Amino acid sequence: RMALVTLAVLGLSAAGAFALYGWVFENYPDAVASPQAWHPQPVDYVALASAAVLALIGAAFAGLQLARRIVLPLASLSGAARAIADGDLSARAAAGDRSLPETADLVDDFNLMAQRLETLAADMTTWNASIAHELRTPVTIVKGRLQAAADGVLPLDREMILTLLKPVDALGRLIEDLRVVSLADSGRLQLRLTPQDLGERLEDVRALVGAEAEAEGYPITWTTPSTPVVCDGDRIQQAVLALLENVRRHADPGPVAVSVTVDDRFAIITVEDSGPGLPDAMTQSVFTAFKHGSDDTGGTGLGLAVVRAIAEAHGGSAHYGAATGLGSRVEIRLPLVS
Repeated sequence: RMALVTLAVLGLSAAGAFALYGWVFENYPDAVASPQAWHPQPVDYVALASAAVLALIGAAFAGLQLARRIVLPLASLSGAARAIADGDLSARAAAGDRSLPETADLVDDFNLMAQRLETLAADMTTWNASIAHELRTPVTIVKGRLQAAADGVLPLDREMILTLLKPVDALGRLIEDLRVVSLADSGRLQLRLTPQDLGERLEDVRALVGAEAEAEGYPITWTTPSTPVVCDGDRIQQAVLALLENVRRHADPGPVAVSVTVDDRFAIITVEDSGPGLPDAMTQSVFTAFKHGSDDTGGTGLGLAVVRAIAEAHGGSAHYGAATGLGSRVEIRLPLVS
């Protein structure tokens, strides 16, 4: 752009000098030196001065325009940066007429950074409120029962202790889920990767929850062929248990299917339930922490976020879709052994 401005000024100067000499040749031919004369004549000085003035005016005009296009966006960016530093994360810079791509790109990158900061701050506020809400319920239960026992209203017997263990266990699961999601989001979730057979690992899960799930009205069909992968077996079991707990909390009683299949690149663990599934508006955020599928089931909203975190830590992914009929289908994809 600066090269174009320079060429334009030079062209204007040359055109002005050409026009001046043409006028002199036409009206005062004797004022012009002969071609053999080496010393400039007065008319030459006038031509040079006129060309210099024209060039100076053109350069000043072009410089002012260029400076305005550079300075205005940078001034807007500086003001937005000061506003963000003062706590106004909604401040944005204006790119002006975008005639300078470099300045416009700088402003766009700044605005993108500011948008991400604002989103992170809003997410942090939501997280803090959600964590406080989820912790409050079990703590309130434990505190109320202990206070009743201290006042002699309820006996502190074995039955009471077993009752108090349930909210304490819920607190433990909540803290572990928060730990997994936080470590995964920061890229610090450590895995103990060893050769594993997914079929055997899911059979262990079956032994843990199969009978209890059937007693609650969720008979599970297991299709778990031998499938070698390199993974953290305990974390994979944790993810599958989280999926089955999600089914128990949010799905209607009915058949559940757990299966392992493979394609060219991945081993796929699939859990399908009998419905009612999720509204279309929730399918894009189903793996986001503290997103609840319903308001009356008592979940923490962390189960599927944990599933996603564990899958992605293995270099895989988690996917939600509609199952056959009205149910939900969640897949965990893990890279196959190369």
